[in-house]
Amino acid sequence: MDTMLFTFIILLYFSFVSSDKYNILPPIYEMEDYLECFERNDSYCKVDARLTNNGYENNSLWKSINDSIKDRNSYDRTIIHRAICLPKREVNLNSTKKFSELHINEKFIGNNLTASVENVFCITKDIINISLYDKLILFSFVAYLLLILYATMYDTWKRTSTVESTKDKVITALSLTSNWRKVCNTEGNEDHIKLKSIQGIRFYNMLLVISLHTHLSFYIVYISNPQDIEINQKVISILWFLIFFGLPSAVIFFARHEFRGIRAAILGALVKPLFSLGIGIGILGMSHNMGGIIKHICENKYAVLMSNFSFCTYVFQIYVIFSKGIKSYSLMQFTLINTIKYNLFFDAPLAIIVGIISKLVFEQPGINLQKLFLPQIASKKEQLKRE
Repeated sequence: MDTMLFTFIILLYFSFVSSDKYNILPPIYEMEDYLECFERNDSYCKVDARLTNNGYENNSLWKSINDSIKDRNSYDRTIIHRAICLPKREVNLNSTKKFSELHINEKFIGNNLTASVENVFCITKDIINISLYDKLILFSFVAYLLLILYATMYDTWKRTSTVESTKDKVITALSLTSNWRKVCNTEGNEDHIKLKSIQGIRFYNMLLVISLHTHLSFYIVYISNPQDIEINQKVISILWFLIFFGLPSAVIFFARHEFRGIRAAILGALVKPLFSLGIGIGILGMSHNMGGIIKHICENKYAVLMSNFSFCTYVFQIYVIFSKGIKSYSLMQFTLINTIKYNLFFDAPLAIIVGIISKLVFEQPGINLQKLFLPQIASKKEQLKRE
């Protein structure tokens, strides 16, 4: 154990040292002022360029850039990204690329480096053109929302009625109030109650996925401190290295001891599927009133309620989280505090809100209509009750 800890410290030290040498290299990301560009009525362009050496083989800067290509945990420093302001008259793609190259290469005079633009994407303040297809999609969406609103009002008005026709059932299937009551009903049959802890695990797993995607979203935006991303990536690689060799070492450690009888049978079955088996045993125990505080956490009524929105949240959280990279016009800073802040105050709450709305407007009406019009296969318990 002491040897593994020492190895981890040494590897981590060299990771920080190797990252420091990249600080002398040209910055990967640079952004000009977005608002000032539009005030001048110019075009704001995101440019991807590739650096090349001007034939000086002994160029120490170029050697450091080449070293970054060999390092899998570092950015490829031959590729740089710039967000620059260009005159709107440069509307032709070739002229835009040429003007961008001149603009970027001004900062590389004296470094024996040349930037060649590969991709350019520009936006202006021009009026957005809406096609006929866009109008049809928008019209269909608005019509559907009006139908949902009508169904909700109709359901509220007919709630006192005891006789329900097929029309009433269809309208109720689209009602927001009716669907909200169904979603908030966390009670179920005997099997559902026993396995209620799974619903809490679904919710907590959803939060874990959102937090991981929040972390990953910093890899696609323009950031001011990419070297911290590189250090973070190196730490992850080191942890993977230790786990990769640590878990087999634990197996070897257990193998050095002689186990007989039932102990040998249990250890032989649990070593490989340890993770999934642990989760399964945990759920089985909680279904039999074991687990104490863990059972209470997993079966918390709010966690169980929020698990009903897990599917839609999973679907739309990608668009919520990674939209930061699409509409970011200033350099973001990658830090642990920023990651936690975005996760707690933006990504997770907004993804859950979008998930709740999507559940009530799209998923639950679809489930209701499917149950109404498509034949259902009754469970064996329901068949026995009918008989």
